[in-house]
Amino acid sequence: MPLFEWEHQPSLGKTPDGKQVSVPPAVLGVKFGATFPVRICVPPQIQNALRQAQKPIPPPKDGMALIDTGAEVSGIDEQVCFELGVPQVGNAKLGHIGKGGPEERACYPVMIQFYQNVLPPAVVPNMVSVDLVAPTIVLLGRDFLHGKKFIYNGNVGRYELCT
Repeated sequence: MPLFEWEHQPSLGKTPDGKQVSVPPAVLGVKFGATFPVRICVPPQIQNALRQAQKPIPPPKDGMALIDTGAEVSGIDEQVCFELGVPQVGNAKLGHIGKGGPEERACYPVMIQFYQNVLPPAVVPNMVSVDLVAPTIVLLGRDFLHGKKFIYNGNVGRYELCT
């Protein structure tokens, strides 16, 4: 049974000479991959501490999540963590294929809210930071996909997660 279904919608693009054209969902799927909207928030425990200290809670950050079947672990854009003001809670070593070996990265506590609440919010106490390009703010790796079935239909720019 699907937990979540997403399909890229046709949109407008421009040719190299500036002419406006319709871009079909299959092309958007190739260009952007399996992406869908998410909101990144300060986790509840930190929100409660900020309230008790009578400090403002930073506003959430909206962007896109990319399902990355090549990533062992999920990651959060480090700039988003800086903007949310969440504290670093440790480090993790990330291996990169073809990038010259492991790299030490900071970990941060975050809460991920999924598009239209199709999945319950995920509070991640120590998500590894990565450098992403907007609008992508989260990579969802195989740790996220574990126990789920991921179906990617590139012909129509559609994908789904199932239990």
